[in-house]
Amino acid sequence: MIERYLWRTIAPYFFISWSLLTIVIFLQQGSRFGEILIGTQIPLKLVLRLSAAIVLTVIAFTGPMALMVGVLLGLGQLRGDSELTIFEAAGISRWRILAPCLILGFAVCIFSLAINIYGVPWASQTLRRVAVEAAILKLESPIEPGTFNTNIGNYVIYVDGGDNEKGYWEKVFLTSTEPNGNMRLITSKNGRIDSGSEKSELVLSDAVVTTLPRTDAASQSEITTEQVATLRVTLETGRRELLKKLQNAERQPDEMGLAELARYSNGKIGKERNEAEVLWYRRVTLSIAPLLLAIAAVSLSLRFGRGGRSGAGALALSAIVAYYLLSLLGEQLVRGGVVIPIIGCWLATFTTLAFSLWWWFGAMRLGSLRNSLLKLFKGQTRSDSGFNDDKTSINVDGTVYYDENSVNVNLEKSKPEKINLTGINRRKLFGVPEIGLLELDLVGFTTRFLFLVIGGLWLLFLIFTTFEILRFAALTTGGGILLLKYLIFFTPLVLWQVAPVGMMLAVLVTFAIKSRQSEIVIWEASGFGKFRLMLPVLLYSLLIGFAAWSVQEQILPRTNLWQDNLRAQLRGEGSVGRKENRLWVKTINGICSFVVSNEAAKNPDGGSQVDFKPPNAGNAGNNLNGRNGGKGESAKDVFFYNFNADGIHLKRITYADDAFWSDGSMQLNGDVKQIDWLNTFVERKNFEKVTIAANDGFNPFSQVEDKLSHLDTGEILNRLNNVESRSEERRLTVAWNKRYATIFQPIVQVMLCLPFAFWFRGKGVTKALATVLGVWMFFVLISTAFERLGSEGFLSPMLAVWSPLVIFAGLGSYWLTKNNRR
Repeated sequence: MIERYLWRTIAPYFFISWSLLTIVIFLQQGSRFGEILIGTQIPLKLVLRLSAAIVLTVIAFTGPMALMVGVLLGLGQLRGDSELTIFEAAGISRWRILAPCLILGFAVCIFSLAINIYGVPWASQTLRRVAVEAAILKLESPIEPGTFNTNIGNYVIYVDGGDNEKGYWEKVFLTSTEPNGNMRLITSKNGRIDSGSEKSELVLSDAVVTTLPRTDAASQSEITTEQVATLRVTLETGRRELLKKLQNAERQPDEMGLAELARYSNGKIGKERNEAEVLWYRRVTLSIAPLLLAIAAVSLSLRFGRGGRSGAGALALSAIVAYYLLSLLGEQLVRGGVVIPIIGCWLATFTTLAFSLWWWFGAMRLGSLRNSLLKLFKGQTRSDSGFNDDKTSINVDGTVYYDENSVNVNLEKSKPEKINLTGINRRKLFGVPEIGLLELDLVGFTTRFLFLVIGGLWLLFLIFTTFEILRFAALTTGGGILLLKYLIFFTPLVLWQVAPVGMMLAVLVTFAIKSRQSEIVIWEASGFGKFRLMLPVLLYSLLIGFAAWSVQEQILPRTNLWQDNLRAQLRGEGSVGRKENRLWVKTINGICSFVVSNEAAKNPDGGSQVDFKPPNAGNAGNNLNGRNGGKGESAKDVFFYNFNADGIHLKRITYADDAFWSDGSMQLNGDVKQIDWLNTFVERKNFEKVTIAANDGFNPFSQVEDKLSHLDTGEILNRLNNVESRSEERRLTVAWNKRYATIFQPIVQVMLCLPFAFWFRGKGVTKALATVLGVWMFFVLISTAFERLGSEGFLSPMLAVWSPLVIFAGLGSYWLTKNNRR
C-alpha cells in the first residue's frame, strides 16, 4: 500500500519532468537542425525521421535527470505535507520508501540502455543521412526566380523571372570560373533546365557568352564575346557523389552500437582510441545513471529535504549540475592523459554513489551507523521521529494520540500577531503608488520560481551542449577556450528561448501552491476577485515579453553570429574562411559580387593593392540576393555588373580591389577597371576612383549574413523591402511578424496556464502541470504548423504568426471566465 502510494506520488512528477525537459531541448535542437532544410521542398517522411532522431538523442540525456527531479519533487511534496513524518511515526522503514524509487530507476535504466545501444546510433546515422538527402533535394529543386543558386558545381545562376511549374525562365545570368582561371559570363533572354539522374543540361535561347582573362595584364583583344541562338550548358550537379556518400559512407563512432564501438576502439591508438572509449563509457554510465540518481535523490530528500517542493527543485538542480560536471571533469582528465578512461569516466558514478550512501546513513535520526545496522538486522520498528513509542499510539487513519499522564502538552492558544493588511508605505517602495501586499507577494513568489526554472533550463542546455561538442573541442587547438566563449555567447539565446515557458511554469506553480495553502481563498474572502489576483502576473509576463524583445533586438544578433562562428570553428567547419567567400547581391542597378573585408577602409585613397582575380563561383556558398543582413560597410575584390535597358545582356562590368559604402553610394577605389560593350566592340578603361550611386539607397555591402538569427527587426524589414523572390518574401514576412510576436508569447502562455491552477485547487500541482504541459505542447505544435504554412504560401504570413496567439489567448480567456462562474 505504501509503495503504491509513493509510486502514484513520484511517477507524475517524473513523467512531467521528462516530457518538459525533452520538449524544451527538442525545440532548440530542432530549430538548429532545421536550418539545413531551408529552401527545400521537404517530404513529411524526412521531417518525421529528423524529429525521431532528435528525440532519441535528447531522451537518452534527459531521462536520468528527470528521474532525480521526479523523486525529489515527489518526496518534497510528502515532506511539505508532513506525510513523511507520519510514515516515520508509524514505524515505516526508509527502505520501504527507497524500494519504489529503485524499481522506477531500474525500469528507466533498462529503457536507457536500449536507447543507448540501438536508438542513439540510429539517431546519429539518421541525422547524417537527412543532411545528405536534404542536399540532394536542393539539387532537384527548381531554381526559383529572384534568388542566386550556388549549389550546382562551379556555377552561380540567377534567374530574374519565370514559371517554376512550367520550368520556364526569363533573364538568366550565369557565371563560372574555368580551369585556366578565366571567367565565363553567360546572359540569356530565356531558358530551361533538363534534369538527369547524374547530370543536368541548361538550355538557353538568345544567349551571349563573354570570356574575361584572369589577369589585368591581358589586352583588349583577349576579351571575347559571342552571340548564340541556342546554347546548351552541361551542369555537374554532384548528385552522383552525394548518392555515393549516402550509400557507402563510413560509419562514425557515434553511429556505432556498444559492441561495434568496443571493436573500433581496440583497433585505434592515441586520441582516437581515447575518444572512442570515452563515448563507450558515456553510454554505459548514462544507462545506469537513472538507478544511481534515484538512490541519490532519496538520500538527499531524507537528509536535506526540509523545504517542500521549492526546496526539492533547488536541491535537484544542484545535484544534477554536480553530477554532470563531475562527468565532464572525468572525461577531460581522460583526454588530458591524467587518468585512464575507466577511472575518469566512472568518476561521477562512484562519487555520487559514495555521497548517496553517506547521506543515506546520515539521514537516520538516531545518528550512527551502528544503530542503523541494528535496526536493519534486528527488525526494530521504533520510530525515528523523536517520539517515545511507549507514550504514543497511532490510529489507522494516521491520528497520533498521546498519553496525557506521561506527556504534557501545552494547549494554550498563543495570541495571534496583528498583521497590517492595508498595504505598505507605497511611497518608499520604488516610488510606485499602487503596489500592495498582494502584488508584492505574487510577484515575489513568481520571481523566485522564475529564476529557479530559467536557471535550471539554462544549466540543462549548457550541459547538453557541452556533451555534444566537447569531443570536437578536444581535437581542436585551444578548444577549451573556444568552448568557454561559445557557451558564454550561447547563453543569451538560451535565456531568450526559455523565458516564456519559464514564466508560464513559475506562474502555474505560484498559484497552485497558494491555492493548496488556501491563500487564494483568503484573498477572495477579503474582496479580491480572480481577475484582480491575476492582474499582477499578467503585467509581469508582459514585462518579461518586452525584456525578451529587447534582448532579441539588441543582443542576440551579435551573440548569435559569434556563437555560430565559434561552433563552426569547434566542429572544424572554418567560420573564418567563410568570411572570405564571394557573395552575390542583386540590386536595382545590377548584380554586385564581392568578398567581405575584415577591416573597414580607413583610407579610401590608399590601401594595399591586390592582383585581379575573377570570382570563384565554387566558393560562393551563400544564397544572397540583396536580403542578407550584416554589419559590414566595406568589401574587396568587387565586381559590379550592369545590364542593358532590357535587363538581359551585359552593358558594363566594373571591378576594383577595394570598395566601401558612403553617402548612399558605392565608392570603388584602388586600381578600378571598367569594361563597356558598345555595339560591336568592347572598350576598357582604368580609373583611380569610381562612384556607383544606389538609386534606392540599398547598401549591398551590409548583406553579408544569410541567417535571420543574425539580424534585428530593422534589418529584416530592410531586406524585405528589397526582396524579389516570392518564397523569400514569405519567409521574411513570417520572421518579421515573429519578432513582434515575441512580446506577447509570455502573456499568452500565462493566460493558458492560469485557469488550471484554479481548476485543480486542492487536487495537487501534478494534474495542473500535466494539463498545462499538454496544452502548451498543442500550442507549440499549432504555432509551428501555421508558420510552416505561411512560409509555403498556404496562409498569409501575418495570419500564420498571429492567429495561434489570438486563438489561444481567446481560449485562455474563455477558460478563465468559465472558471470564474464556478
